[in-house]
Amino acid sequence: MKVSQVIKSALTAAALLQSSVMAAECATVDCSQRALTFAFTYGYPIYPYGLAVRGTDNATTNTLFHQRDLATAANTWLVRPNADTVYSRVFLDVSNNDLEITIPEFGDRYWIWPFYDFYGNNVANIGAINGNPAGKYLVTFNKDNWGVQTENVAAPYKAYINLPTAYALTLARILVEANSDDIDAVRKLQDGFGIEEIKRRPGRCKSSVVAPKLDLSIFSNPEYMPGEVNSIEQSVLKLTAKFAKYNPPIVPGDRAWIAQLLEQAGIQDGVFTQAAGTDLTEASRAANTSASALLSQPGFLINVGGN
Repeated sequence: MKVSQVIKSALTAAALLQSSVMAAECATVDCSQRALTFAFTYGYPIYPYGLAVRGTDNATTNTLFHQRDLATAANTWLVRPNADTVYSRVFLDVSNNDLEITIPEFGDRYWIWPFYDFYGNNVANIGAINGNPAGKYLVTFNKDNWGVQTENVAAPYKAYINLPTAYALTLARILVEANSDDIDAVRKLQDGFGIEEIKRRPGRCKSSVVAPKLDLSIFSNPEYMPGEVNSIEQSVLKLTAKFAKYNPPIVPGDRAWIAQLLEQAGIQDGVFTQAAGTDLTEASRAANTSASALLSQPGFLINVGGN
């Protein structure tokens, strides 16, 4: 419910911006500025993805990285981590292959393996609440039918996890009971997780290769990350230009107008070029103001209980 409400509100705001920008071909600085604000908002989640990569020692794609202890204030790779679960993260790349993941037997222990697209949208979940069993699951690229697919699934898989973007993220979590011995049992369960790259199954995609392989070193490249070369605004827009082509919006009807808005913002052929007269600082300020306004809307956030 919470995720659906967030997406709905975000799309409403985006639609309003769409109508105000796309009525013209951005012949004015004001139009280009609004498009720039949209592009910064749209692509911003790629930046914290990069921070998570940089916060992971020897990060590689399609590899499980286990957090073996409960989170503390010293853990900076994730914002507001749960205090009673341990995490296992994977920087997913299904651009050239499928992935086979293995889930151990959890009994009555709480666990969840959520999947996020490249922009941070929670697009699929398997876990205790959904009653998903132990066994093997296939993770693949499917931009038009994303989510957990339980029908027409070939053996030996329990389900298909269809991702709408070539690159993605997953943060598996396991509950740790409030006793000193339970963490050892949880670590053994983490070791029971598995992930393996496999050849793309025939018929799953129109092409076996849907994007270049994800090179995580880009998130340490000063040409793309904030520093002496780039402000954070430049970093976000350069990363957006680099990745947007291969990671489309999850709503098919949004793809054409978002592509046009990104082009009007100066993003074309994988490169960001700032339009004359536009202001990057103002774009980020306007984006933050818009986000704060959405958060203050009644019903935007729904308290579903728990911690």
